Amino acid sequence: EFNRRKKHALLDFFADARNPTLITFCRETKQMSLRTTLSRIIKMDKRLDMLVHERHVAARRKEAYSIIDRMIPDIIAEKSAALLDFFNNSRSCTLAEFCNKKKLGANTYTAMENIIEDSPSLSKFVDQRKSPEGRREASEIIEQMFAPKASEKTEPDKKRMKRMLMKFFRDSIGSSLAMFCKENKLEHYMSASMGRFMDKNGLSQLVDMRDVAERREEALSLIGQLLRNKSKNSTSEKETTNPNSPNSDVGAKTTTKTTRSPRADFFSLDDIKTIASKLDFEARPRMTRDGSKEIEVHDRKLPHEFLTLSIFDLSNRVLKGRSLSLKDKDAAIGSCAKLLFYDYGYKKVTGMSNLDTWERRLERAYLSGADTSPLQRNYEGSSAYTVKVEKEHPGLIEQLYEYTVECIGKEASFRDKAAFMNEKAMENREDDPTLPELRLDKVTLCRWVKRQSGVDAEGSEKTKSHAIGAVSLDQIEKKHPGLIEELYSFAVEALGADTSYHMLATCMNERSKEDVDEDPTLPLVVVSKLTLPHWIKRREGVTGASTGF
Repeated sequence: EFNRRKKHALLDFFADARNPTLITFCRETKQMSLRTTLSRIIKMDKRLDMLVHERHVAARRKEAYSIIDRMIPDIIAEKSAALLDFFNNSRSCTLAEFCNKKKLGANTYTAMENIIEDSPSLSKFVDQRKSPEGRREASEIIEQMFAPKASEKTEPDKKRMKRMLMKFFRDSIGSSLAMFCKENKLEHYMSASMGRFMDKNGLSQLVDMRDVAERREEALSLIGQLLRNKSKNSTSEKETTNPNSPNSDVGAKTTTKTTRSPRADFFSLDDIKTIASKLDFEARPRMTRDGSKEIEVHDRKLPHEFLTLSIFDLSNRVLKGRSLSLKDKDAAIGSCAKLLFYDYGYKKVTGMSNLDTWERRLERAYLSGADTSPLQRNYEGSSAYTVKVEKEHPGLIEQLYEYTVECIGKEASFRDKAAFMNEKAMENREDDPTLPELRLDKVTLCRWVKRQSGVDAEGSEKTKSHAIGAVSLDQIEKKHPGLIEELYSFAVEALGADTSYHMLATCMNERSKEDVDEDPTLPLVVVSKLTLPHWIKRREGVTGASTGF
């Protein structure tokens, strides 16, 4: 009886929706005599001690229930089952032979022997086990012996708990379980039993969604189904499944269990935010969130059609049934987008500012049925300025460039050449108004010259898109031998050899920008703290050595 009280007190403590301290709980439930014992049991298991501070999470409460069941098994139920088995299924063997056959321990044998000896009404049926009437009367005596005391209610009435749970989900949409129990003046054991029932059957996840009719009806249907099976069918189910029953047929065990797949915890708002906050877009290699395989990181920026649809789907699953402010809703959608951009190998989250536009396009496609690819992006990029001029006036830029080279020389800078070509174009426009007024600069002219010469140089555009990675550095070294070595020597001389890779890379990048301004034909070198150590290893011929700060 003492074990039963300890176990139910611990279960009620973890199921209390108010999350009180242990001393407050024991004082309110008038169980101060158990406080020291309960505290000692909690501290015996480190995990259970940690879960005391996490009782507000349904999954943690459920974990605590399983630990308590393991630490304090229902000894009374074990003894009762063993006695029922002895009187109903052992016709002629002694108690010692029965315990040996069932492989029961010495403590169980001693306890059963003492119970039979202390009960004259039960001991007289030991020799009457062959009689159905004797077995039936012995079973009734055992059930009465192990029934809980009427003064110590540990399990509530099923019909009443069903009625209270129905009322909680149907009528008290805005209140918590603790507030509901206080308003309805429910006993503490009833409140704790309702909490445990909700935790074990997945109803705790539906508490915050009671304002949605679909979720509310799902909860009410589940309550009716579970408690109907446990109350109305408990007697018949017990008779058909209990092998210790005197009227049972061992071969006729038929039970009907109703299972329900609970709503996935993954789609809760807190879990999505937690997962998204732990994602590292800079980590290489990038692994999947379960660590099973590597994700290929690419340079694409805008989400493709399926990714956009996945963002809509995941956002709807997370936001379904929740009443949030616009700010919280945008934050939730941002977390969903971050998670999916990471999974699909993007370097960062982009293209989310016009999500409302895509949603309207999707809705119009559902209404009309004419657009089967409403989320497909039609962006193809813009044409270069020189391409547009050449399309309208073929050969004009080439003619002006040749004239400029003849006048100021081929060695002149691109800045001077572009200015000279712009002035010449203005003079030609005075003679022929159909000609355009050019607005060339050094970068535009440099790119045009490279296209005309057919040189696929590592200029500013291509180098920026492939800045991170050893491949672009190798290509630059092939076409411009000694360029990176010169930048590195300059950075070491300016900052010192003991400077961090981050500072050295920054100095090299700044120096490269200055060189490109002076000579646009040079590529823009972009080095990072990740690529610089690999380049230094190859430069020094070191393999397998570790470098760091």
